[in-house]
This record gives sequence, C-alpha cells and structure tokens, in this order.
Amino acid sequence: MKTNLYTATVPLLKKHLNALPGLLDKAEVHAGSPEAVATLMTDKLYEDMFPFGKQIEVACDNAKGIASRLSGKEAPSYEDGDYAIATLRTRIANTLAYLDTITEADFDGAEDRKVVLGFSLIVL
Repeated sequence: MKTNLYTATVPLLKKHLNALPGLLDKAEVHAGSPEAVATLMTDKLYEDMFPFGKQIEVACDNAKGIASRLSGKEAPSYEDGDYAIATLRTRIANTLAYLDTITEADFDGAEDRKVVLGFSLIVL
C-alpha cells in the first residue's frame, strides 16, 4: 500500500499554520505595547534559535516548499525579514491560500518525483 503524500502533508501543514495566528495573539498580549511586540518578534527564546519572527517565516517557507516540490507547482515568493505582526499574519494567510490551491490530484506521481534540495547557510 502506497502512502498518500497529499494527506500525509498538506492537511498537517495547514493545521500547524492555522495555529500560528494564536501564537501571535499571545505574543501581543504578553508584550503589551507595539514597541515590546517588535522586540519580542526579533528576540530568540534561546541563543541557538532563530528569532520568533524568523521562525514563523521559516514555517511558512517550509510549508509552501514541501507542497511545491511534491505537487510540481511553483511556490510564491515572499519578502523576508519584516517581522511586524501584520506582515507575519499576511504571510501565514498567503501560505494557507497557496496550500488551498494544491489538490490531491496535483500529488499524482509525487512518490516517484525526484526532489533536489539546495541548502544555503543562514547567518544571523
């Protein structure tokens, strides 16, 4: 029995992306002021972690990248580095909208598709 790569990825990606606005809500409440929110978005929870805003950015990029590679559809490109809450909310919404364009039929043959990942070093 073959694994259905669509059901193993896209619904799970959507579930996790849909949780992110709630984290942003909590960040806003916790920070208490716009200046403190901006600081929180660029802070790291631990020294070897990305800043909070970058983590949201990467989560969206990973979701659209996985769907793109397995479906063969081109993923949208977003500007990186703006960790304003409104920008991050838009990024999440746009990523979810992109995932909504991916159908199970788009994944036909995905298990046989060659996926080549190019990695680049991110220095913070």
